[in-house]
Amino acid sequence: MNRYEIIKKLGDEFKVLINKGLMSVHLITWLEVYESYLSEMEHNKNKMITYVFVASYYNIDQRQVMRIVKFMST
Repeated sequence: MNRYEIIKKLGDEFKVLINKGLMSVHLITWLEVYESYLSEMEHNKNKMITYVFVASYYNIDQRQVMRIVKFMST
């Protein structure tokens, strides 16, 4: 089970943990970016194009998208 699956399994408790300060707020953004990545990968099987598309959509660096994907998938 990877981090993404654990966060999704937590559901509303994930937001409670963030509100209590037990988890970092940036994980909400990372969750959105990772879900966008997964969605784009369903339509576009090329990882590099998907990294570029998601990075431009969220106005972040392509390398940051790669780090988020690695973090969420482990």
